[in-house]
Amino acid sequence: MFLCRAADRVIVQVEQIVSNEDIRSDPWKTTIPAADAIVRAPFGAHPSYSRGYYVQDSDHLRMYNQAANDAARGDRKALDAYLDRFCRNPATHADYLELIGIKRLLLIIAGHPTAAVCVGLAAMIALVTREYRYGALKIIDCTSLSFFALALLTIVTTGRDLFSNYRFIAAWGIFAAVAWATLLAGFPFTLQYARERAPREVWNAPPFITMNMIMTTVWTLIFTLDTLLAILARRGHYVLTLDAVIPAVTMVLGYAFNRFYPEHFRKRFNLPSANRSAALS
Repeated sequence: MFLCRAADRVIVQVEQIVSNEDIRSDPWKTTIPAADAIVRAPFGAHPSYSRGYYVQDSDHLRMYNQAANDAARGDRKALDAYLDRFCRNPATHADYLELIGIKRLLLIIAGHPTAAVCVGLAAMIALVTREYRYGALKIIDCTSLSFFALALLTIVTTGRDLFSNYRFIAAWGIFAAVAWATLLAGFPFTLQYARERAPREVWNAPPFITMNMIMTTVWTLIFTLDTLLAILARRGHYVLTLDAVIPAVTMVLGYAFNRFYPEHFRKRFNLPSANRSAALS
C-alpha cells in the first residue's frame, strides 16, 4: 500500500464507501490517505479476499496458479486462455462478476465471519447441552458459547463491521476476564478438566488445587497478552503478526505446558495417577 505514495494520482477501489464520521471515529483504519478518487467495486479484490466482506476464492487461485506454473514450464496455452477469459474479454467489472457467477460469490461470502460464528454457536450449543445432560458443565465452554451468542447478536443488531473490527479483542478479552474471575474466586477453571483425569481422593488436596491455580494463571496471562496484542493490532501495523502469529504461538506453548506440567507436579508431590486410582477401585 505504501507504493501509492510514489504515484502522481491515486485511485482507491473499495468494497463500501463510508461517511466521513466513520473515518474520523477510527482514523487508524485509513491506510491510504488523500486519494484523488474513490471507486466502489464490490468483490473488487476477487479472487483474493477483502477483510470483513469475503474470503479468498481458493479454487480460482488454484486454477490460476496451475496455468501460471504451466507457462513457467513453457506451455502458455492455459495461461493465455485464463487471461482471455477473465482479464481481456470482460468489458466491465460487472461482466467479470457475471462470469464468476453468483453461486461462487455466495460461497466466498459464506466464508465470512458471520458463517463462522453460526457454525461456532451451533457447535458450542451441542457441546454445552451434552455437558449439561451429564452434569459436567465447563466454565470455558460456557464462555465460548456466550462469545458466539454475543457475536451473532452484534452482527444482527449493528452489522458485520463492528464484529469484524473487534472480534479478536472481544474473544481474548472475554476469556481473559473469565479466567481472572475464576482465579479471584479460588476456583481455577482448569480444575474442571483436571478432575476428569485425576483420582477423586486428590480433588480437594491443597497440592492439586495449587497445581491448577498455576495452570489457570498461565492461561490467564496468555489470554491477557493476546488481548493486548489484538488492541495493538488495531493501530494497523503488523496486524497478521499481532492478531494471528503470536497468539498461535502462545496457544501452542499453553497446550505444551498443559501436557507436561501436571505430570511433573504429580511426581514432585507424589500424587496418585489416574491409572493407580483405577487399580484401587
